[in-house]
Amino acid sequence: MKNLSIFVIIAMLALGISSCGNKKDDPNSKMDDTARNEAPSNTDNGNTTGDNNTGSQDAKEEKTENTSDNKPLTEKIAGGYKINFPKGATEVEIKGNIDGFNGVTYFMDVSKGQKLTGSIEAISKEGKEQNNIRFSQIISPNGDGDGPFGPTISYDLNEAGQWQLIVSENQMSGDPWKGEFKMSIGIK
Repeated sequence: MKNLSIFVIIAMLALGISSCGNKKDDPNSKMDDTARNEAPSNTDNGNTTGDNNTGSQDAKEEKTENTSDNKPLTEKIAGGYKINFPKGATEVEIKGNIDGFNGVTYFMDVSKGQKLTGSIEAISKEGKEQNNIRFSQIISPNGDGDGPFGPTISYDLNEAGQWQLIVSENQMSGDPWKGEFKMSIGIK
């Protein structure tokens, strides 16, 4: 029994070491971001959004637009990417990349009582249907989780602070899925 335990530990260490050597570049290194639907902000820090949509912009212009603090729409932070809503924006569109079983975590600062809406879809290549992507989980600032969800989400944010939204393939749906996706996130 002792030999079996040692074997299992060695096998787990070997697997862990081999997976560290296979890490690829950042799954969102080619991320392309856009923002839509400007409206007055209703938070203290300007990172989240209000209810009154006053218009939209052309996607080409949006790709280079930064938030009022001159931040990009997404920025790499420990554990994932922080979404920086431009001042007055109620929705952002983000393009990203998933590499197999590796999900992507997005962080959002919100006020209590807001509502998160979102949709996500794979970017098809060569006309092939690629839809094995979903909102896997949402985690509140106090650590409570909910999910999984599908390719759309509508969720009442009952707590102020930084929420996490995890995007991944549906692992119950077959082989690992790799590819690009586009995601629309709204907070009102």
